[in-house]
Amino acid sequence: MKKNLLLSVFCLFSFLNMHAMKEITGEFQPWDANCQVNGNTINFLGEWNGITFKFYDEEGCIFEAGTDLSAFDMLVLKMSDASCLFKIKTEYTDGNTQQDAWGAEKNMRPGALIVGIPLNAEHKNMVKDFFLQSSDYPGSITVEKVLACTKAEYE
Repeated sequence: MKKNLLLSVFCLFSFLNMHAMKEITGEFQPWDANCQVNGNTINFLGEWNGITFKFYDEEGCIFEAGTDLSAFDMLVLKMSDASCLFKIKTEYTDGNTQQDAWGAEKNMRPGALIVGIPLNAEHKNMVKDFFLQSSDYPGSITVEKVLACTKAEYE
């Protein structure tokens, strides 16, 4: 009885870990001086200004040739503050050129603390980066984590 119970728990744990959320590492790069990064807080000082999140590779270097997120369905931002209306958009590459048509975008209202955007099912093995763009100003967003997860984990 104990052996079956332990085996069942082990199998369940193994299954859940197969699809565990992945924390994405990288850095935010402002488009210009109207957007500033202060730790993990992004300050939008001008209307329609933005910032791009560039993914790191295993060595901690910016990697623009396409990050493989095939095991996941969603890109998620966990925030502790969002005081402005903003848009998030994913960007993809074919390995050489950015493919804007493959990306999805979503508008978010102030106060949203979790933002999820679906990954393109056909191209999620070549995610280049994502950007945040403010549509009203001034405002700030404090990003605690960037994650990739399955749809079930997001819901």
